[in-house]
Amino acid sequence: MKRKLISLELIIIVAVIINLATFIASSDAVEKKLLRISSGSAGGVYQILGSGIAKILSERSTNLDVSAITPNNINQVPQLIHSGQCIAGIGMADMMDRAFNGIGEFKGKKFDKVLPLFGMYDNLM
Repeated sequence: MKRKLISLELIIIVAVIINLATFIASSDAVEKKLLRISSGSAGGVYQILGSGIAKILSERSTNLDVSAITPNNINQVPQLIHSGQCIAGIGMADMMDRAFNGIGEFKGKKFDKVLPLFGMYDNLM
């Protein structure tokens, strides 16, 4: 049951990002639009997921070239989204919440352009 739920969540994730990317790239564009997704640490689950999503989007679209970038530190994901360098990012919900509110490791730096699409799992300890 848990495995089916995770599979369903991944399908929803890909569908949401495909819709987001389709919205960003106009259908009448002649030139491919380059979009970036920020993923997690090299070799980690988030990096593999981000690369897979980018590959699917690039292969299924005629006017999108999507790549996944791997930041040096997962805490850079909110900054990459906020600055517009990435259209989406994969990160822990509590970290994104701290970034949005400018607390914790993001104290004094509110990234209020970072909004959640979905939560994959709870990770509060």
